[in-house]
Amino acid sequence: MAISVSVASALYPAGYTEDGEDFVAEAYYVVAEADDGRTWARSATYRGAEAWDDGEGSFGFADVREEAAAAAEAEAAAVVAAGVDVEDGSWVAGYPSYGSPAHAAVGDAGMGYAD
Repeated sequence: MAISVSVASALYPAGYTEDGEDFVAEAYYVVAEADDGRTWARSATYRGAEAWDDGEGSFGFADVREEAAAAAEAEAAAVVAAGVDVEDGSWVAGYPSYGSPAHAAVGDAGMGYAD
C-alpha cells in the first residue's frame, strides 16, 4: 500500500477581537492518504495566529501562518524520512477521499452525510 504525505489546513476559532468579534485563524497539520483513499491526520497542529496583549487594554493576534506552515512541512518531511506508520498512535483516521475506492465502500453515510 502506497501512502502519500502532505500538509493541510483548517480554520479554527482563535478567540475574540477587541470589538468582541470572533477571530478565525488557520492551523496546519500533516495528513497521509493511502492509494485507496483512506486518510489519516497527525495529532499535532500548528496554529497560525498567536494572541498578544500589551497589558494596557489592547490585544489582538499576530499572523504566524508562515512559521506554522513551515513547522508542519518539516514534520511531514520527518514522517516521510522515518517511514510512514499510520498505526504508531500519532495519527487519527479521517474520512476517505471523495470518489476513492474507500469512499465508495462507505458511501456518503459513512462520511456523516445522509444517503
